[in-house]
Amino acid sequence: MIKWQKSSFSGDGDGNECVELAYADASLLLREGDDLRRILRVAPSSIAAVVQWQKSSFSNGNDGANCVEVAASEGELLLRESEDPTRTLPLTPTTLAALLHRIRSS
Repeated sequence: MIKWQKSSFSGDGDGNECVELAYADASLLLREGDDLRRILRVAPSSIAAVVQWQKSSFSNGNDGANCVEVAASEGELLLRESEDPTRTLPLTPTTLAALLHRIRSS
């Protein structure tokens, strides 16, 4: 089952001016409130191109290919490696905190 979420940029009216988002099968899904049957499927790599990425302070500054980058996008964090910027890992802040805790405790 796909869980749709109303965009925070949508109006508060009757729902016909609404854009809804969902994530399924490694794709971002978009649809408009006035035609719920038309769905636009977008690859995460396309979204990754429009967000502002920041290099991790733990990455080696001398070799740009060996770094981890992070970006914030609509309530979630995106991680990627500089070697392969088309592959992103979307995480909630809570999930990222748990991942970092696990790495530090290992």
